[in-house]
Amino acid sequence: MTLFGKHSRNAQFQPDCMGKPIIFDFTGGRVKDSTAIRLIVYAIVFCFVMPYGPYFLASLGGDSSAAKAFLDSFMEALRLDQSALHGQWWRFVTYLFLHAGLLHVLFNLGALVGLYMIAKVQFPKYVWLLAFFLAGITGGLSEILLNPDIPGVVGASAGVFGLWGAALVSAWRYTRLPFDERPLGNEQNLHSLTVWLFINFILGLLIPSIAKYAHAGGLVAGMIIGIISPICGQPRLLATREGLFVVEKSKGLQERVKKVATGPVYLIWIKLLPTEEFDPSRDALIAEYDSFRFNNERKVRYELVAGAKLPANYENLVEVATPLKISVPGAGDSPE
Repeated sequence: MTLFGKHSRNAQFQPDCMGKPIIFDFTGGRVKDSTAIRLIVYAIVFCFVMPYGPYFLASLGGDSSAAKAFLDSFMEALRLDQSALHGQWWRFVTYLFLHAGLLHVLFNLGALVGLYMIAKVQFPKYVWLLAFFLAGITGGLSEILLNPDIPGVVGASAGVFGLWGAALVSAWRYTRLPFDERPLGNEQNLHSLTVWLFINFILGLLIPSIAKYAHAGGLVAGMIIGIISPICGQPRLLATREGLFVVEKSKGLQERVKKVATGPVYLIWIKLLPTEEFDPSRDALIAEYDSFRFNNERKVRYELVAGAKLPANYENLVEVATPLKISVPGAGDSPE
């Protein structure tokens, strides 16, 4: 078990101002995209739709022959084919942003966004991006090596299947952890990912135009990433002693447990008020974050939420709040 600490960026607090409320985000900021991640997502979406812009605009005017010729030449230059093995290595990446039509774009874009929403909760910040591109490259290589007669490959499906495999494996890994370390909805995610993977496997057998080796290669690469990457446990709020904070408001979402309509509530955020006992010069409110490696080895990170500094000893900390609760006071309130 590894320990290290730093200041928390998931709380709103002024430690030098007594009586100020503390609003703590139990998602660890993972469900809130940073500016850099938003720009990456926007860039991927733009690259998905950009090649078809001139064609669709020209279609509105009636004559789309010039735009179609441009689109064909664009596809010819950037799609994946055997030339990628002979110096044109960029095709292993560029083919991921080309598609065979509007439905192809929309299907892959919808799947990518849905799987991204799952993966960003399960993994550290940029693992989803690594899974997408490594699986895309691996899937493309698998297709042109195992199916050398194919004229060309386009589509983000290999990268999507990589995210699929990573999310599926990590959801299974969470089932090996205590329930209070699993993310909200993990059981439903595991079931849905498994069912839809089976459906896509059947479709792959029935539709001859699907790049089966690309899908399989991307899926295997994603599963490997899902095995070796750490997964994020659920945080806890701890204090240096009893009676320092009281709950004013909180918001939670109810888990749906298998064969049960409703289950325990996961805190999304909580608003705490320091009591008169709280002395920021010697007391502290601390967030404990867990992550787990493929062998379930646990790494713990401590972040200072309120107070002057992290304590020298973490053994005697008192639990203030955890994300998993049976009943939550004030659930559904706004934090302000």
